[in-house]
Formats: sequence, structure tokens, C-alpha cells
Amino acid sequence: MSFFLTHRKKTKFFSMTRKDLGKATKKITSWDKIKMTCELARNHNPSVRHAWVDTCCIDKTSSVELSEAINGMFRWYRNVAECFAYLRDLLQPKSGLEIDKNQLRFCCWFQREWTLQKLVALSLIDFYSNTWLCIGNKSQLRPLLSRITNIYESVLENIDYF
Repeated sequence: MSFFLTHRKKTKFFSMTRKDLGKATKKITSWDKIKMTCELARNHNPSVRHAWVDTCCIDKTSSVELSEAINGMFRWYRNVAECFAYLRDLLQPKSGLEIDKNQLRFCCWFQREWTLQKLVALSLIDFYSNTWLCIGNKSQLRPLLSRITNIYESVLENIDYF
């Protein structure tokens, strides 16, 4: 059983490939997201063995790596037990009011290349605000997700089309 974090990096100019992992330290801005992913995974299932984060970018200069990523990621996503979607630009109101879920449509996560593939392939996705407040899951938010992405609700239900 594995858990997965999907997020959007703060800057579109920062990318880390597998070559950079040896240099990775706590200074990387994604470190807190990695720790929180592990905590969420353990809270969901204390016997969890894996959690992975899509912090590394695909080396688009390598046609082999790009081809493997495109062909393999859907299969990886289908085998994930649960996904945590961290939406850093979905801001928690300071007054303690509930988050307006309609603000989801403005989150940069929905502008990523892999978002549609993740929404279709992943069965369970929990969406989190910038303060790690869970605002709902894919099933609860299905009508809104369909309006944002133009993916039919029936496709988002993960009936085995693939």
C-alpha cells in the first residue's frame, strides 16, 4: 500500500531531477510537504510502507525519460492507495471561516500537465489547503472537479475504463 503527494512547486523555474537528489537537504522548500505526507499516510494507515512525492521533475531533454514517464505514470497512479493534493494557493481564511470550495478553480494545481491524468487514474484524492486543512475528497468534490476540468463525472468515478 502506498500514498502519494501531488503538489505544485512555488516557482515554475525550480525543478529537481533525479540527478539532484544526492544534493537534497532540509533546505529544499518541499521538505515540509514530504514530512506532512508521511504523517498523513501514517494517520490513514499505521502499517503504511511507502509514501512518495512528485517533487522530482522529468528530464524533458531526455526523450527516453519523457517517453517512459508518459507511458508509466498512469499505471503508477492507478496503483496508489490514496493521494494527497496539496494546494498551496488555496488559502485558509484568517477569520476561521470555511474555505470557499469554488476557489479551487483558481488553484495552479489544475494548470499542471499531469493533473488530468491524476484525476482520472487516482481513485482516492484528498484535497488540502495551504494550511493542510482537508477540504474534501475526489468523490465529494466530483461535480466541482468536473466543472473545473471538463472531465465527465462518470470518468472521475474511476469505473474501469482503462
